[in-house]
Amino acid sequence: MKTDKIIRWALLTALLAVGILAIYFLAGEDNPQQPVSLGCFMVIKVTALAALLGCVKAGKYLNGKGLLPALDEDDEERED
Repeated sequence: MKTDKIIRWALLTALLAVGILAIYFLAGEDNPQQPVSLGCFMVIKVTALAALLGCVKAGKYLNGKGLLPALDEDDEERED
C-alpha cells in the first residue's frame, strides 16, 4: 500500500514538473542579444503548448483511472 502511494505522488510530481517547465518555455522570451528566427520561436511556443496540453490530458486520464492521489481541498473546514 505504501508503494502505491509513492507511485501516485511520483506521477503527480512528474506531471507538475513537466507542466511548470512547459509554462516556463511558453511564457519566456528570447534573448535580444542572440535572437532566434520566427520559425524557431514558434516551434518552441507550440511545443510548450502541446506539452502543457499533454499534461492536462494525462492528468485527467490518470485521475480517471485512480492513479493520482486524492487531494483534500477543504483542509480549512476539517477539524483535527
